[in-house]
Amino acid sequence: MKNFLLGICIILLILHQEVFAQDKVLVYYETNGFRHKSIDEGIDMIKALGKSNGLWTTDTSDKSSVFNKKNLTKYNAVIWCNTSGNGLLNDKERAAFEAYIQNGGGFVGIHAATDTYRDGSWPFYNELVGAIIRTNPNHTKNNYKGTMKVNAPNHQTVAFLDGKAWDKKEEYYYWKGNGGKLYDSNQVVLTVGKTGDNSYDESRPISWYKEFMGGRSFYTALGHNEGDYKNDTKFRRHIEEAIKWTGDFSKTTPIPEEQEVQLLENGSYLVKNPELNEVLTSSMQSGNNAAMEVYTGEAVQRWDFTHLGTNIYTIRNVDTNRYLEIPEAECTTGANIATWTSANSNHQKFKLSKVDGVYFLRPQHCLQTAVDRSRGAAGANVQLWTYDEGANKNKNQKWEILSANTTLTVPGFTKEVQNIAVFPNPVKTFFSIAGLIQETDVQIVDLSGKVVLQQRVNSVNGIVNISSLHEGIYFLKSIDKSFKTQRLIKL
Repeated sequence: MKNFLLGICIILLILHQEVFAQDKVLVYYETNGFRHKSIDEGIDMIKALGKSNGLWTTDTSDKSSVFNKKNLTKYNAVIWCNTSGNGLLNDKERAAFEAYIQNGGGFVGIHAATDTYRDGSWPFYNELVGAIIRTNPNHTKNNYKGTMKVNAPNHQTVAFLDGKAWDKKEEYYYWKGNGGKLYDSNQVVLTVGKTGDNSYDESRPISWYKEFMGGRSFYTALGHNEGDYKNDTKFRRHIEEAIKWTGDFSKTTPIPEEQEVQLLENGSYLVKNPELNEVLTSSMQSGNNAAMEVYTGEAVQRWDFTHLGTNIYTIRNVDTNRYLEIPEAECTTGANIATWTSANSNHQKFKLSKVDGVYFLRPQHCLQTAVDRSRGAAGANVQLWTYDEGANKNKNQKWEILSANTTLTVPGFTKEVQNIAVFPNPVKTFFSIAGLIQETDVQIVDLSGKVVLQQRVNSVNGIVNISSLHEGIYFLKSIDKSFKTQRLIKL
């Protein structure tokens, strides 16, 4: 009996781990125009593909309310399956979806997704999907047998074709004239040959992909016929690989097993991203958020790790006495990570996992996420992202834990680095630079790296006027690199 129960427990544990490792996709199929009969078959196919390959589970909805910040963080990719019409999402829902893409989300558009927002009222979506179909006539008959050429034989969405032409009966869309449009940013993978004698009926793209505003987009004009979703193995593979590519499933690996061993001795350490010459820092002067900055040996870059058991640690700044914490109860992807002076038992506990010599810092109360040095300029806030040791951005979730007396060489920085303070920050008009010990030429740089203001300052006249600048985020730099780059917020 004992062995039987043990066997059942092992089976349940394996099943739990398999489900836990799966990711999710969302199929959105709302229509405000022509409704394709193949929508149901499309939903069934995507569910079946995820079940077969073990990579994803599938949620579905024809309600735009699914487009909210909290809900979208669940999904590796959102698939617009034969949607149609205009005005599907309200302003708030559109903003949530745009933020999802900008934060690295995946988009797949199938067939009538280019018959969606055809009025151009949502330019972001039009460029994301990559095209708008022309007005009537907007396609061939659905049983037209066209021949498609493979334009990008190495892209995974068509690699299975081995570069060979694909003959397929389809309702091939037209893009030329009468409101039709194609975007230059599309990277074409399939082109159909001429399908008629009209001027608009020319050789044209049918499927394409792009990296778009931080996320990934794939669109195919194929998918009108119900039978394709059930029986066309090439079409099914085409869509499966599109979902894998946009959702980055091909590079996803299961979460590594965490052994219950003490990984670090209690003590003072530097937390360094191995891909960047930058370490985690927290300054009382720059607000609560933790950031990544070039290592200069400054005190605010040293952290105490206190082991609480089972790889759980508190991480406290040695010099500011501020604890690293996740400020929100919800494990929101993209949330800024803060530091706080008083202890908070839940939000200040991190689980450390060591994989191939590097660490992952994961908040105990939301273990599917990890501390991530996200894309952006030096000094950008550290954020929380979905934990994926194998994803493209995994380099931003890997940390080296180094002894605090480790010597790091930083090209371009002098040994004597001024400890300055900028006040006020955020700033409307004037700010002062306190702590200067020598005359210095400073620059204000925008997020693109363009110098928008330059001025010489000294310990007597350390005042800078930025009233002429637009609202936004800037960086204060010293030309001679005599102090660390400081982030400025212009109100």
